Amino acid sequence: MNAEKENNYTQPEKRALSATGVIVPAAVVILCLHAVIIFNTLRINRIGQLISGTMQSIFSYTQAAKEFERSADTLTDYARLYVGTGDETYLSRYFEVQESLRGQDNELGRMISGSQDGAAYAQIAEAQRILQERAQLEYRAMHLCSVAYDADVSDFPQVAQAIMTAEESKLEKDQSITAASQLLSNTEYLKSRTRLHEYIDSAIQTVTAQTSRQIGVHQETLNGYRTLQSVVTMVIIFVLCLMCVLLFVLLVLPLKHSVDEVQRGDAIPSNKGLDEIRRLAASYNELLYHRRMLENDLRNQSQTDALTGLPNRLAFENYISRIDWKNTHDSITVFSLDVNGLKEKNDSKGHVYGDELLRDAAACILAAFGDETGKNCFRFGGDEFAAFWIGREQSEIRQAIDKFNHDQDLRGVSISVGYTYAEDLSKSSVDTLFELADKSMYEEKLKLKHIKPLSVS
Repeated sequence: MNAEKENNYTQPEKRALSATGVIVPAAVVILCLHAVIIFNTLRINRIGQLISGTMQSIFSYTQAAKEFERSADTLTDYARLYVGTGDETYLSRYFEVQESLRGQDNELGRMISGSQDGAAYAQIAEAQRILQERAQLEYRAMHLCSVAYDADVSDFPQVAQAIMTAEESKLEKDQSITAASQLLSNTEYLKSRTRLHEYIDSAIQTVTAQTSRQIGVHQETLNGYRTLQSVVTMVIIFVLCLMCVLLFVLLVLPLKHSVDEVQRGDAIPSNKGLDEIRRLAASYNELLYHRRMLENDLRNQSQTDALTGLPNRLAFENYISRIDWKNTHDSITVFSLDVNGLKEKNDSKGHVYGDELLRDAAACILAAFGDETGKNCFRFGGDEFAAFWIGREQSEIRQAIDKFNHDQDLRGVSISVGYTYAEDLSKSSVDTLFELADKSMYEEKLKLKHIKPLSVS
């Protein structure tokens, strides 16, 4: 990765969406929606309880009305049994049922009084009035019967104090029983019984209709709350899904890509994902950039001769290893160079002078044989140097050596140089080329500055 691209990776975009900016609003929305659900659930439960209570009340009212109706019929049955048999047991049971009926009457009145429909209250009141009229007829009939049977009814003041007509007072025993039976079976009595049933049934229907309307209103309200509950639930699901998608796109995927880049040793794009991911990527890329700069510095130091600044033997070996010897058909020229008299100069003038001599020698070599990169000239150590040409014409060698000799004269140094040239790199080997270049250099050393080129046969 080039430096420009890596530098871009260390610049996170501003105003990126942060994890807090995603999670906090979503959490607030979800909490608010849950509060709505809880509050709505309480309202649904309350409406459900109202509906249940209303249905229970109409059931209780219907049960009480039917029980009132049955008790009224039971009074008629006991009155007729007493008239027919004269058995005081039926008379006692009659008043027991009547006492129970008063409690039912009160309970029914209490239930109906809570109703907002005045028609139902009027119907029950009319039924109670009819029941009282029937009771007066039953008292008269049972009084006639008690007279006929010479029964003591002082314990039942309603019967004992029943007012009879003048004709009924003059009746004989048999006639009194017959008259009593007629009172409990005449048309007026039977109609009153029928009317009582009709009023009670009408009251039940009226209350049922009113209650059904109330239940309908409650049910509509309940349906509205349930619809709201469904909508809020769907919104929560949507928000959760949206948050999952955002976290997957802005957190999971960038993290996965970041892990892949880290494993490959590359920089992480700092313009993707949440703000925290981008800032983390920028910090990592900054560290990676400085690490690579340090590695480059260390690599350069390890492959650079500290005295002359030329690549060293390690750089030379790396340079050789990068050449495709089998498939490259360019020409190759290898120069072998050696500084003359270095040991004598060190011994006579000191190592400082010797170091300066080596630096001047390196400058001459680089000026004459170096390419545009300057990476093709090497110092092996001591007074030994080398240079490589690939793809250069043989005619250039003479020019380079002439310049090299001229620079030596100017700088006051003496360097022996030998070289070897091969037209096809793929048919050569580095060891052979260097061996021939060294021989050429040593011959030059013997002759000092008389150059004798050696070509590959």
